[in-house]
Amino acid sequence: MIVMALLLLGGLSAARYISLDRPPESETEPNRSTYNAGPTGVRAFYQLLEATGQPVGRWRENFAKLEQNGTASALVMIGPFNSATFRNKEELLALERWINNGGQLLLITRQLPFQLRGPLLRFNQKEPASQAPEGTRAAADRAPLVRQPTRLTRGIKEIALSPLATRLTIDEELLASPPGPTSETAEQVIANDQPEEPLEDLIGPLSSPIVHLGDRDGAILIDFNFGGGRVLILTDPFIVANNGITQGANLDLALNLVRELDGEVASRRRLILFDEYHHGFGNDSNQLLAWFRGTPWPLIALQGGLICLLLWYSQSRRFSRPLPLPETDRHAPLEFVDSMASLQQTAEARDLAIENIYPRFRTRLCRRLGLSSRATNEQIIERLHLFKLPLAVDQLRQTLLEAELVLQGQSLTDQQLITIVDRLHAIETTLRESRRSGRR
Repeated sequence: MIVMALLLLGGLSAARYISLDRPPESETEPNRSTYNAGPTGVRAFYQLLEATGQPVGRWRENFAKLEQNGTASALVMIGPFNSATFRNKEELLALERWINNGGQLLLITRQLPFQLRGPLLRFNQKEPASQAPEGTRAAADRAPLVRQPTRLTRGIKEIALSPLATRLTIDEELLASPPGPTSETAEQVIANDQPEEPLEDLIGPLSSPIVHLGDRDGAILIDFNFGGGRVLILTDPFIVANNGITQGANLDLALNLVRELDGEVASRRRLILFDEYHHGFGNDSNQLLAWFRGTPWPLIALQGGLICLLLWYSQSRRFSRPLPLPETDRHAPLEFVDSMASLQQTAEARDLAIENIYPRFRTRLCRRLGLSSRATNEQIIERLHLFKLPLAVDQLRQTLLEAELVLQGQSLTDQQLITIVDRLHAIETTLRESRRSGRR
């Protein structure tokens, strides 16, 4: 009862955490993971690339392993990110080295939590003309865009942007200055995270960003060379999200970006990796704790500990009346048979022996001849002629008659009892052998 009560309490406590409806997603707090099938996720775009035969995968390691495992791949990072994961200087240096060695990086974000050395990029949010209500489907802004006739804008007439889309502005003075680390940072740059090594020791020449899409407020899609690699930046993740990829020409733009990343490798298709490490799905995290994420596991563990403590305390303790020990019969079956035989011999109950043997014999005989157990002796003899069994008819009739007279009360000696039992045994043996020969 106590265990059942604890289990009931645990179930009620766990039910308090269960939500039948998923919490609403909005563009202000999106989840851009490819595992997310909600409105702000990117699962639809990821599965579309899988269905079209594009090699895609999920990157769940830090940037330090890009140089080892991602040399022939392109990395797609879709914000927002956890800024705490970008405070490792070595990781940012590894990302820069990977791009410099020929890596292709596609950044789709409204705010950049780190700053690549080179052109200083500022993210400025455009003030929407009318405040759109927050919801899972952001209102599309299809204002005219200035677009360059490039491969990235092929077939693009208008794209649907969310009201929260940002614009990029480029520091012109920094582009005119010699390459090197700068002390000027944007509002979104983490100043303490900037590498302090000379720029020219790590990467090759930098190019001026090319604006592919933009408007009067700034650039929306740019790209620039970073040493031997390339960086593409798109300022609105709504374009590739589940709730925005079907609006306007967003799908065409997303496919153009993938084709541009894939076109850098002529011999084979480039593997497109979607960054999941900075969305909390890293391989270095505790997968067991990640599996219990969002569940009331501390309370369940506490109640499980209480149950174990109760079982340990109740071990070898009696909670009810004492039960008697089971009594085991230590007599062997042969002892019982010997005792009954001695009693019958002392009482001279010879008719009792016939009473135990003859009814079973008669039942087996009638079953063998296909008769009822209540058949008369004459019916048994007639059926015996029909079956042509190797039995002496006169001897069988005499044996049946003598056994029935004993059952009716006629007295008999030990020798007569032994004779009747021997005849019954012989007849039964003959029936058994005839049955075996008939089966053969």
